[in-house]
Amino acid sequence: MKYTFSTHFLERLEERNISIEDVAALVYGEVDTIIVPSKTDEEIDLRLGFVRGKGLAVIVNRVTGVLVTVRRMRTNEERLF
Repeated sequence: MKYTFSTHFLERLEERNISIEDVAALVYGEVDTIIVPSKTDEEIDLRLGFVRGKGLAVIVNRVTGVLVTVRRMRTNEERLF
């Protein structure tokens, strides 16, 4: 699937000092990834993985292919690995 970026996503990349290359590695399966469906929105998935030692979470709209936001993994999410 080809992905597009929301403005919010691009702002968070810069704000949180996360590289687009790290996000691409996670989204395109270059690293071990866990995909967790959203409990509140049936179109949203949370993609979790470690890239270069950093735990990342990318929120993706699986229907439209839009990357909604990106952040560091939370402690409880890291435990899934």
